[in-house]
Amino acid sequence: MCSKAIRDTLRYNNPAAIQLDTSRLEYYSRFVKELSTAQEDFEPTTLEYLAPHLPSDFLLLPQTRVLKIPRCPDHMQGYEMLLGPALVEIDIEIYFEEFEAFFQWKPLRYGMSLLTRMCTMCPNLEVLRMNMENGRSIHVGSFIQVVQSRYTYLRVLHLSAYNCFIGGRRDAKFTSKPITDLLRTTCSRVQEFSSVEIPVPADGVIKLATNPNLRDVWICLDATALEPRLFEGIHRPFSALRSMRFSVKHLDERSLSFLDSVSSGVLTRLVIDLEGFQLTSTMLRVHTKKLQQSPFRNTLTLFGLTFYESLAEHVTYKALKPSFDLPRISRLFLQYPSDKVAQTIAQKKPHIEVVEKENW
Repeated sequence: MCSKAIRDTLRYNNPAAIQLDTSRLEYYSRFVKELSTAQEDFEPTTLEYLAPHLPSDFLLLPQTRVLKIPRCPDHMQGYEMLLGPALVEIDIEIYFEEFEAFFQWKPLRYGMSLLTRMCTMCPNLEVLRMNMENGRSIHVGSFIQVVQSRYTYLRVLHLSAYNCFIGGRRDAKFTSKPITDLLRTTCSRVQEFSSVEIPVPADGVIKLATNPNLRDVWICLDATALEPRLFEGIHRPFSALRSMRFSVKHLDERSLSFLDSVSSGVLTRLVIDLEGFQLTSTMLRVHTKKLQQSPFRNTLTLFGLTFYESLAEHVTYKALKPSFDLPRISRLFLQYPSDKVAQTIAQKKPHIEVVEKENW
């Protein structure tokens, strides 16, 4: 209905007439409670056309509670009209269309304006999933600073910063302080938090560990060693955690030592993303054996490991075997399982399902 109203409005050629006919939009928009711009009949150019002809504070969807914008180009205007005070959930992806836009220094255009208005127009937001694709680290840091506002009801925050042109995590120089400040204020009591390709410094991990409400976490660890002594002053770190996923550059004692400090007795899912190229079957076996001494050994049902395909030969049945002895383990998530490993597990541990994709 809302699309029909917009099409009717566009019949007018006079900009003044467009302003006078917003009653059509206001009437139909009150019926829209959830909107995804991925729908086939959604035309982004319609918003761009309307933007100059409507008041800057015009709300196209004042009653909408859920808004999903999977592909929001940074160069396009008009998306601000989709925001409103009734929104409790936003899923948004802002991306650079042109290859040159990443390599040349360009300030964010309408993307930052959209986020700034989001922070003022959506005070009741409970769920925010935001991905900035192909943006520079300084852009990502700026985005996080904007998000750090007065979201007192925020319970779910997912941040990701994938880069199609250059692989790897964002530069911590621009993101560490914003992430730490975010976890100290806006997300101090959040239930779900993820920071994909955005390194979380040690101070940020400590903030997460002290959150008694945290149930689900997916973080990218920076190069700082998370030694057990950092958690000594915390009563039961990560006490309520049910699902944990984290990425490290190297699978070694230094990078995984903080797992010894996870006190949760209800953790059911654990996935480790290995970003580097250093891995041996002996090293992997040492770390899987540690799971048997963890507080969550009796609750873990899924263990996962992602790695570069070239390392698949080191992910052997023998190296993974200690995880199979956990009493409730039923699924093994491997990004590139070799045929030999999959067949051996099927023969010797038929109750364990090997999965190559896991929804998070």
